[in-house]
Amino acid sequence: MCQPEAQKLVVDRLYDDLHESNGRVWHDGTETIWAKEFSRLTPWHYRDGVTLWLSQDDLTPDDMFLGDQGPGHGEVESEKQDPGAGSNQPGA
Repeated sequence: MCQPEAQKLVVDRLYDDLHESNGRVWHDGTETIWAKEFSRLTPWHYRDGVTLWLSQDDLTPDDMFLGDQGPGHGEVESEKQDPGAGSNQPGA
């Protein structure tokens, strides 16, 4: 077994799970507005332009990778389009 390749596959799965667990896989390009469906407002997939790789050293220790910066922590497309939507509505 190639340990580095196995670790890379685990990182890929964790990254996918982080983004797919809430179903919001499309974003606005700034990763502040997320949506479940592709649209003109959210045309970027979470994997667009992403290359994951391994290093023995943490080159960016303050980046919160796979931490609190994942999708679902920014605005949701429906909230952006409907400013009157509150958190007391079903599905919010």
